[in-house]
Amino acid sequence: MEEILSFLSALKLNNNREWFNAEKERYKRALKHFEAITGDLIQILRGIDKHLPDLEPKKCIFRIYRDVRFSADKSPYKTHFGALVSEGGKKMVLAGYYLHIEPGASILGGGIYRPPSEILRKIRRDIYENPEEFSEIVEDKLFLETFGGLEGEKLVRPPQGFSGDSSAIEWLKFKSYTIIRNFSDEEVCAPDFIPETGEIFGRMTPLIHFLNYAINN
Repeated sequence: MEEILSFLSALKLNNNREWFNAEKERYKRALKHFEAITGDLIQILRGIDKHLPDLEPKKCIFRIYRDVRFSADKSPYKTHFGALVSEGGKKMVLAGYYLHIEPGASILGGGIYRPPSEILRKIRRDIYENPEEFSEIVEDKLFLETFGGLEGEKLVRPPQGFSGDSSAIEWLKFKSYTIIRNFSDEEVCAPDFIPETGEIFGRMTPLIHFLNYAINN
């Protein structure tokens, strides 16, 4: 993990193709370490969530190259490594478990970020029809102590097609259903960080299962 953070710190100061190409071997070493960490994480998660298949790490890890076509920031590379472990890897629109390693900004996350409108409507419909079940998940004491609640942008008004009188109305306004837990560089470099992620991710599992049931039905 130290080598990963060291490379990413240097990349943040030298986010250009010339530097990256000169340091390509260093990048490959850091990526190889991250693939190994992701592989360990997949096996830990499979012990927690029986819905997860035995995924290849490469199917979960996001590319480091940024899509700059519609961005004012033309920096060509991301300054973090990220991996999404879900039932279908990173390419399927399903809720999953997210590992994000970035100097000074590492997180464990979970849920689904800005899903397509048809998927978002399915999730909202399931919450609308099962507010008590959803409440038990997101208002659980340990859940709140760990993640602080749902994260993300919300609508100002109730979404179209849903009554503003619903007890779940504030949850229905979310555009994403995500949770995060922040970690310092010292914490992610600790030898027990990856083994202990299982405890954090295990507290996400009820939300992940609720969301994916809504998406798949």
